[in-house]
Amino acid sequence: MKFSTGVAVAAVVIVVGGVAISFFHKKDVAFSLTMTNGVCQPSDPERIQAGYKNKVTWSITNSNCPPQYVSLRNFKHPIGNNQYDPPEQVVTPDPVPGGPIPTGQTVTIDAKVDKFDLLPTLFKYEIWVGDAPGNVQLRRDPDIDVWPF
Repeated sequence: MKFSTGVAVAAVVIVVGGVAISFFHKKDVAFSLTMTNGVCQPSDPERIQAGYKNKVTWSITNSNCPPQYVSLRNFKHPIGNNQYDPPEQVVTPDPVPGGPIPTGQTVTIDAKVDKFDLLPTLFKYEIWVGDAPGNVQLRRDPDIDVWPF
């Protein structure tokens, strides 16, 4: 087999493998907003797994809070001992805005992964919730895995 043929076969295998793995990523997650002790709290969504340029979607259900705004922001890589690198732009838009989310309704918000890493990389992000876009407070910090494909 010629070297160029071997390179072409290897490239096809990598692309097909990347597409196959990307098929199994968890790109859509859900969480709910629930009033707890007078504070609207988000539940903990599953970990998102998405590749570079993949669309990710959060479905947010407002169970019993007054209409709420949500902001997903401060995507940062954990470095150990509860410490983090500075926030990075992992998705666009950043922050990811959502709302208002009326009581008893579900709203979806989307973003696109803009972070490229050669190896899968874990990031934490923060869910901020409030009654107005400029009046949101930190409520939770779930995870997102960013893959190269």
